Amino acid sequence: MTEKQKQAIQSKRQFVLTAYELIREKGYDSVTVQDICGRCGKSVGAFYHYFSTKEDVIAASYKMFDESLKERYHAEQFSSWKDAIRFLLDAYLEYSVENGLEMDRAIIIAQLSSSNTYITRSSRNFYCFITEALTMRPDLSLGNQAAESYCDCLIRTVRGTIFAWVMSGGSFSLIDTGRADYERVLAEIASSAHSLIL
Repeated sequence: MTEKQKQAIQSKRQFVLTAYELIREKGYDSVTVQDICGRCGKSVGAFYHYFSTKEDVIAASYKMFDESLKERYHAEQFSSWKDAIRFLLDAYLEYSVENGLEMDRAIIIAQLSSSNTYITRSSRNFYCFITEALTMRPDLSLGNQAAESYCDCLIRTVRGTIFAWVMSGGSFSLIDTGRADYERVLAEIASSAHSLIL
């Protein structure tokens, strides 16, 4: 990687982290591109070199999450397909808690109003790893189509829990409730997969 490429990655990261900081402080609706640029000491032109909209910054943060997750996922040794999925879904729930309510609210709003669909793309590392865990584990035999369907169900479940957490103003433990919710889906997957094998 050239020095220029490293600087570009660092600049993009700085925009993302600054946007998150401002959104936590002021709320999503109150933050402008000019605020982000002013806080990080970069020009508006530099912002638009990397992003088309404020919503694109949020999508970029998920790309950063995916890259971090990729490193952590490949460093782990999982004893079962369920452990691999738990690791991934817990990482997602923990990321949401770290973001905080206002940022998670912003993420929901951005996805509803943006043409940037990175967060929901099935080609994301996050989706691919869950599908891989479902298809490649020797203790669970599923075809790729079934694995993708179960992956979608797991992610919809966790997203729904995050949405309910945001809507309730954080009135429950996202981690505990998210785990309880996805464990129900994992139990159903295991039950269904075993009945397919028999």
